[in-house]
Amino acid sequence: MENYYGYVGESTDWVSDKYLIVNNFGYSKNIDTTLTTYREKGRSDYQILYIHRGYGDFLIGNTMTRLNAGNIVIIYPGDKQFYVFPEKSCSDYYWIHFTGSEAGSMLAQLRLERGAYNTGEFYTFIDCMDKMAQANAVKDFTTETFLTAALLNLLSTVSKRIYIKDSPIHKVIEQMQKDNFGKMTVSEYAKMCGLTEYYFIRKFKQITGLTPHQYKTKITVNKAIEMLTDSNLNISEVAYMLGFEDSLYFSRMFKKETGMSPRNYIMSRSNQK
Repeated sequence: MENYYGYVGESTDWVSDKYLIVNNFGYSKNIDTTLTTYREKGRSDYQILYIHRGYGDFLIGNTMTRLNAGNIVIIYPGDKQFYVFPEKSCSDYYWIHFTGSEAGSMLAQLRLERGAYNTGEFYTFIDCMDKMAQANAVKDFTTETFLTAALLNLLSTVSKRIYIKDSPIHKVIEQMQKDNFGKMTVSEYAKMCGLTEYYFIRKFKQITGLTPHQYKTKITVNKAIEMLTDSNLNISEVAYMLGFEDSLYFSRMFKKETGMSPRNYIMSRSNQK
């Protein structure tokens, strides 16, 4: 199991009178032991949580509800918190705690009420977390502003994803998640939306925060990680099943996206067991 905590200040649960502040953020990946969070009186700040893989059981209202990958949970200050990621869920989840004098009104404007929302695979959340971690690694006078800007962009994108589900772009996203790497071209995706390639790419990035190629690559790498983790397939077999004729090209793409080759990824997973 891999955990990351990006502590921003000395305290991770506090209220700020500034416009918007990130208190803390982090993730847990490849969960192999039951993780339980229980806060009877909640916290003083807001939280947004994204389940990327696996599932968890969450207290939503007064009912325990199982939420699968592709769900986002928004928790308000003072809300009772109770959620569990079971040992066998093999889950990955990401979270951000934030506060600020305008946090509540901003969430209201974006129609992000407390509760759970199904967004499907949402790599923008992961990309945002990566950028926040990089900015937080070397703290300076720009860090706070960068984290706030990243959070604002993320929340806006979450709102768009939730409330523009019937748009042609969302249908393209669903198609991308079904296709293997490179099966459909950008031109074909653009035709699905009735747009030129230029305006399709522009519109796609406005909604997802990524270009179609970047988004498709992240989908493919995530599928590869799941196959390398949860099956006995070798690298060439995984590459072939994902639509790659050249396993070396697949390996180069995997390393560019994850920072390690598929072989090193498999070895690192073996060392964690």
